[in-house]
Amino acid sequence: MLSLIMKSVGQRERVFPMGSSQMTIGRDVGCDLQIPLPEISDMHCRIRAEMSSGNPAKPVLECLNPER
Repeated sequence: MLSLIMKSVGQRERVFPMGSSQMTIGRDVGCDLQIPLPEISDMHCRIRAEMSSGNPAKPVLECLNPER
């Protein structure tokens, strides 16, 4: 299964394992990963694991708010 790794300058690396085949990121309380920053949309993006028989999962990032 995939994990999201967040790195910030001067801060400790944070790992967010994906509990399912996709994860939504944004400010909204319904998102799997909430980031309460003004530059992040309510529903900012989705990360999903694209499965292919015999190959490891490939991460796919989908923008959910193209205006930002």
